Amino acid sequence: MPHLNTHVIVFNTQMVAKNEIPKNNQDLLHPRWKDKLIMSSDDYRWVAYTMDKMGETKGAEFMKKLAAQRPNLRAGHIIQLQLLAAGEFPVNVMGYGFQVEQMRSKGAPLDWAADEPVTVTGAVISISNRPPHPEAAKLLIDLLLSQEAHRAMVKHHSVPSRPDVLPDPPRLLKGLKLYPVKPALTDTMNKRIEQFRSISGTQ
Repeated sequence: MPHLNTHVIVFNTQMVAKNEIPKNNQDLLHPRWKDKLIMSSDDYRWVAYTMDKMGETKGAEFMKKLAAQRPNLRAGHIIQLQLLAAGEFPVNVMGYGFQVEQMRSKGAPLDWAADEPVTVTGAVISISNRPPHPEAAKLLIDLLLSQEAHRAMVKHHSVPSRPDVLPDPPRLLKGLKLYPVKPALTDTMNKRIEQFRSISGTQ
């Protein structure tokens, strides 16, 4: 199902005071967060997207300073959010907005802030070049791209890709300045993987 993923900073509302909420990526570099952040050990795509948004020089400088904060590296975004909700860490460097809202709807003490423009990725749908039933495949895609399908997606806090269907809650998308990922970034992904491994010491 085509949908959007917004990349947000997540925090535990019971552990982070309102005046200390990290509202953007630079706020993550505050001394108070040293040894207290959690982030993915293999979030190479986020590194690539963020460095593209910041520019090569500023992006590399930011990543080095973030690594100096000695974030706890864990695999899996859901696991990171669960640890955050359990009070193991106060701040998650990057989570998916829809997953945070799913947990918030179930009572988890989580909230999020967005470093604007917010990097955002999208899921795509396609047909193989030789489908056994091409007309049926086209009908399925028409259904998945319809308003009806996107409204059903909203019930699960997913962010619809149709501009005429708002997510639930609308703040997942409405009013945010977005920074869509460029397909050309796939050409630099290997470089970003090596940079992240070198900077984070995970080689």
